[in-house]
Amino acid sequence: MKQEAFDHPKLAGLVDALEDIGVPNPSLVAVGVLETLWNLAARNRMDDGRLKGWSPRFTERKLGWEGENGALVDALLCHGWLDRDGDTLVIHDWKDHAPRYVQLRRERTARAQRAHNGAQCAPSGAPPQPLPQPQPQPQPLPKSSARSRASRDTCRWLPESGFEGITDTDRAGWVKAYPALDISVQLARMHEWLISNPSKAQKKYWRRFITNWLARAQEQGGDRASNKAGGRLGRIDAPAGKYDHLPGSTASKAAASQPNGSAIPEGQPSPRPAAGSV
Repeated sequence: MKQEAFDHPKLAGLVDALEDIGVPNPSLVAVGVLETLWNLAARNRMDDGRLKGWSPRFTERKLGWEGENGALVDALLCHGWLDRDGDTLVIHDWKDHAPRYVQLRRERTARAQRAHNGAQCAPSGAPPQPLPQPQPQPQPLPKSSARSRASRDTCRWLPESGFEGITDTDRAGWVKAYPALDISVQLARMHEWLISNPSKAQKKYWRRFITNWLARAQEQGGDRASNKAGGRLGRIDAPAGKYDHLPGSTASKAAASQPNGSAIPEGQPSPRPAAGSV
């Protein structure tokens, strides 16, 4: 790996993504993944950087990834280390990262191809015709970096007060995207987990941490599955009144279910219908 790559924002973004999905020593893992990826491409003579026939899962297996399926390839795509060309994964800027012997091999192949094309096109005894100059390839638009996106992230977490900066729009989007979850309960679980794991609480992208947590909880069955007898996750209640004013909370759902929009206080029986009412 080139020395300047260690200070590149793309590497920092990949390290943060690996840390958010719980990878230990994310800096060492990120460097090892990239070195292994480039070495595999060179050994398999993928001189154009295209991982032909390699699905995302197969690529992760070749890289020794043991985490969630697709998580590593998604992180490499998100932070610009891999590109997609249809269904094919392509190493970004492979010509810059390829070992020297791969670059020499590509040059020899290109010279042989030019010589072959010139021998076929030139008539007998005629001087060789000049080769057409390749057309410049259009450059893709620069992707917004993870750090620029993070500058717009107003969400944060503090041990004393929990999560701050969560808007009603955020809550409404999470309720729609993760219908099996009680968002207030999940936020309370995140809060308790962060308090119990202070070394994991030094994050830069809190909104991404929340959505990753919610996605994993949704895939595991959500709060409905955890309410069953002997459920694997169990259920805890959010601190009283902490998030009940936001849409998607248990209290707001209970209030919406009443005809007059107000919830029946806990411990009180439901009102009996008036005599003669249907």
